Amino acid sequence: MKQSVFAVLAMLAATAVIFATFPVEEDAIWLDIQNRQTLVFAVDATFPPFSALDGNGNYGGFDVELARVLAKEMGLTPQFRLVSFDSLLGATVVRQADVAISAIVLQPARTEEVYFSTPYFNAGTRLISPQQQIERPVVDWLLGKTIVVELGSQGDVIVRRLEKAQLDVTVLRVSSVMELEKTLATGQAEVGLADVVAAFEIIKANPTWTSTHAETVPYVMASAKQSPLLHQEIEVALTQLEESGVLPDLRQKWFGTEASVLSFAP
Repeated sequence: MKQSVFAVLAMLAATAVIFATFPVEEDAIWLDIQNRQTLVFAVDATFPPFSALDGNGNYGGFDVELARVLAKEMGLTPQFRLVSFDSLLGATVVRQADVAISAIVLQPARTEEVYFSTPYFNAGTRLISPQQQIERPVVDWLLGKTIVVELGSQGDVIVRRLEKAQLDVTVLRVSSVMELEKTLATGQAEVGLADVVAAFEIIKANPTWTSTHAETVPYVMASAKQSPLLHQEIEVALTQLEESGVLPDLRQKWFGTEASVLSFAP
């Protein structure tokens, strides 16, 4: 709750600066959007479950559905433009699209070109435990435990750091998420590390298990720096969708109950 309040206050402060610096009449992009009543999203549809194309050329996925409800909240009609991941931000700068949404991570080096929205999803890696409540600080809690990870995953990268630091942990490496879940279920390991989508699937199948973030990777939207009012409207709409429960319900629909609460605990 405190994080939500701070986010709203930060958004309002940023909005005040925007209004003081950029009069409405100077924002040609926002005026153009209002005139055509559409909001064009740049999407890389190669990353399910966030964005994808079906055999009939229809866009789908969590990001796509969020784009639709965001446009509706802003009183606009969504449209989608297929763009490669490397070109997502550039598409907004050259006005091929109004907003980029496709599992984008904030890039500080690009903040002179684009606005990044407040985060709407936390990707990264999650800890999963079938036996115990996970406690913080996590590193202390992990001491003396057996950890299972998928070989080559980000979870594997994390435990290699623990091994390099010569911490008291035992690591089991398996070749698939299915093996990771089985290793936890049979008690061969006390805790697992999995990417967020896999972790949420495991928790849905094992609702008595506990899970929390081990690594934070916020996903954001991007829009051109030439349109501060578009950025402001996106921020307002995201806040309203979060507080009304629409966005939490959408996260729950795609990823399960634990995903409904937007948490960025380290």
